[in-house]
Amino acid sequence: MRRAGFHASSLDELIRARDHGVDPAYIAGLREAGYRVADLDGLIRARDHGVDAQYATAMAGAGLRVPLEGLIRARDHGVDAGYVRRVLHRQKDHPTLEEIIRLRDRGY
Repeated sequence: MRRAGFHASSLDELIRARDHGVDPAYIAGLREAGYRVADLDGLIRARDHGVDAQYATAMAGAGLRVPLEGLIRARDHGVDAGYVRRVLHRQKDHPTLEEIIRLRDRGY
């Protein structure tokens, strides 16, 4: 974990991180995707909601670059890179994440 730049304050934190699938490769992947997460809770929350480096990179490639919490919200609402591309292709104005989520929730 230290090689990935994350310093757990206790053995319990290391065990908790590992239990949720947060390991050095996961942290390094998010960092390579441009995300810096300093707290364990944020890393665990992202991992538990299915946000990984591949998802973050795909979303940025589709034109949606948002904070990690935004990626979690998008993932929770079924917004993926393909959906973002379709919305951006149809919209003249660049919609916000909240607008994209609203469209997805309404079945557009």
